[in-house]
Amino acid sequence: MGAIRIHPSVAMSGSGTDPDSGFKHASATAIVEELQRVLASPDFRANERRRRFLRYVVEETLAGRGSTLKGYTIALSVLDRDETFDPQTDPVVRLEARQLRRDLEHYYLSAG
Repeated sequence: MGAIRIHPSVAMSGSGTDPDSGFKHASATAIVEELQRVLASPDFRANERRRRFLRYVVEETLAGRGSTLKGYTIALSVLDRDETFDPQTDPVVRLEARQLRRDLEHYYLSAG
Protein backbone atom coordinates (compact mmCIF):
# COMPACT_ATOMS: atom_id res chain seq x y z
CA MET A 1 0.00 0.00 0.00
CA GLY A 2 2.84 2.41 0.80
CA ALA A 3 0.70 4.87 2.77
CA ILE A 4 1.71 6.25 6.13
CA ARG A 5 -0.46 4.78 8.85
CA ILE A 6 -1.63 6.76 11.82
CA HIS A 7 -1.30 3.97 14.31
CA PRO A 8 -3.44 4.34 17.45
CA SER A 9 -0.37 4.64 19.65
CA VAL A 10 0.86 7.56 17.54
CA ALA A 11 -2.45 9.33 17.04
CA MET A 12 -3.43 9.02 20.66
CA SER A 13 -0.03 9.16 22.34
CA GLY A 14 -0.05 9.76 26.05
CA SER A 15 1.47 8.47 29.26
CA GLY A 16 4.20 11.07 29.25
CA THR A 17 5.40 10.48 25.71
CA ASP A 18 5.79 13.24 23.18
CA PRO A 19 2.73 13.19 20.89
CA ASP A 20 4.74 14.87 18.13
CA SER A 21 7.44 12.18 18.00
CA GLY A 22 5.46 9.67 15.95
CA PHE A 23 5.09 12.12 13.09
CA LYS A 24 8.76 12.97 12.55
CA HIS A 25 9.31 10.34 9.87
CA ALA A 26 6.24 11.08 7.78
CA SER A 27 5.41 14.11 5.70
CA ALA A 28 2.47 16.23 6.74
CA THR A 29 0.91 15.60 3.34
CA ALA A 30 1.11 11.84 3.78
CA ILE A 31 -0.37 12.08 7.26
CA VAL A 32 -3.27 14.24 6.09
CA GLU A 33 -3.91 11.86 3.20
CA GLU A 34 -3.99 8.89 5.58
CA LEU A 35 -6.29 10.78 7.95
CA GLN A 36 -8.66 11.48 5.07
CA ARG A 37 -8.54 7.81 4.02
CA VAL A 38 -9.34 6.64 7.52
CA LEU A 39 -12.18 9.12 8.00
CA ALA A 40 -13.71 8.31 4.61
CA SER A 41 -13.57 4.56 5.06
CA PRO A 42 -16.83 2.73 5.81
CA ASP A 43 -14.69 0.33 7.87
CA PHE A 44 -13.78 3.07 10.34
CA ARG A 45 -16.66 2.74 12.78
CA ALA A 46 -16.11 5.85 14.90
CA ASN A 47 -19.05 8.16 15.45
CA GLU A 48 -18.89 11.79 14.36
CA ARG A 49 -17.63 12.99 17.73
CA ARG A 50 -14.68 10.58 17.72
CA ARG A 51 -13.94 11.49 14.10
CA ARG A 52 -13.69 15.15 15.16
CA PHE A 53 -11.49 14.05 18.04
CA LEU A 54 -9.09 12.24 15.70
CA ARG A 55 -8.99 15.10 13.21
CA TYR A 56 -8.36 17.63 15.98
CA VAL A 57 -5.54 15.63 17.58
CA VAL A 58 -3.81 15.01 14.24
CA GLU A 59 -4.19 18.62 13.06
CA GLU A 60 -2.95 20.04 16.36
CA THR A 61 0.02 17.70 16.32
CA LEU A 62 0.89 18.60 12.73
CA ALA A 63 0.67 22.26 13.70
CA GLY A 64 3.31 21.64 16.36
CA ARG A 65 0.91 21.84 19.29
CA GLY A 66 0.70 18.13 20.09
CA SER A 67 2.56 18.46 23.35
CA THR A 68 0.02 21.02 24.56
CA LEU A 69 -3.05 18.83 24.00
CA LYS A 70 -4.94 18.51 27.27
CA GLY A 71 -8.23 16.95 28.26
CA TYR A 72 -9.73 20.36 29.01
CA THR A 73 -8.86 21.74 25.57
CA ILE A 74 -10.12 18.65 23.80
CA ALA A 75 -13.37 18.74 25.79
CA LEU A 76 -14.03 22.36 24.84
CA SER A 77 -12.83 22.19 21.24
CA VAL A 78 -14.20 18.80 20.24
CA LEU A 79 -16.63 17.37 22.77
CA ASP A 80 -18.95 20.36 23.15
CA ARG A 81 -18.20 21.00 26.82
CA ASP A 82 -18.25 24.53 28.22
CA GLU A 83 -15.72 26.38 30.38
CA THR A 84 -17.08 24.73 33.53
CA PHE A 85 -15.77 21.35 32.36
CA ASP A 86 -13.67 19.64 35.01
CA PRO A 87 -11.52 16.79 33.68
CA GLN A 88 -11.10 15.49 37.23
CA THR A 89 -14.81 14.79 37.65
CA ASP A 90 -15.91 14.16 34.04
CA PRO A 91 -14.07 11.29 32.30
CA VAL A 92 -15.53 12.01 28.85
CA VAL A 93 -12.17 12.74 27.20
CA ARG A 94 -10.57 9.57 28.55
CA LEU A 95 -13.59 7.50 27.55
CA GLU A 96 -13.72 8.93 24.03
CA ALA A 97 -9.96 8.50 23.63
CA ARG A 98 -10.20 4.86 24.70
CA GLN A 99 -13.02 4.21 22.25
CA LEU A 100 -11.18 6.04 19.47
CA ARG A 101 -8.15 3.81 20.07
CA ARG A 102 -10.42 0.79 19.70
CA ASP A 103 -11.97 2.18 16.52
CA LEU A 104 -8.50 2.75 15.04
CA GLU A 105 -7.28 -0.66 16.10
CA HIS A 106 -10.30 -2.32 14.48
CA TYR A 107 -9.81 -0.31 11.31
CA TYR A 108 -6.13 -1.19 10.97
CA LEU A 109 -6.68 -4.85 11.81
CA SER A 110 -9.46 -5.21 9.24
CA ALA A 111 -9.40 -2.73 6.38
CA GLY A 112 -6.42 -0.44 6.92
